[in-house]
Amino acid sequence: AWDAFYKGDMDKARGLFDRVLAEAPPRVPAPDLCRVRVGLAEVAMSDGKTDKAVRRLEEALAAEPGNALVQTRLAEISNGSKR
Repeated sequence: AWDAFYKGDMDKARGLFDRVLAEAPPRVPAPDLCRVRVGLAEVAMSDGKTDKAVRRLEEALAAEPGNALVQTRLAEISNGSKR
């Protein structure tokens, strides 16, 4: 999914990230799912959907409290930075 994201194929990236979340067994470590939610947030930002990106990042932070990357990204968005 990240490969598709970095190649600019947001539809494919979104689909792959969504699929991982939908099919992840309960034993998948929280940090792994956190990264998936961050990916979905980045896709949403690339589509100009800031509210959706914030929701995904908040989900990521709930899955992995204290994650510095997620906290930084939320701060950037609240300050108006798209990166």
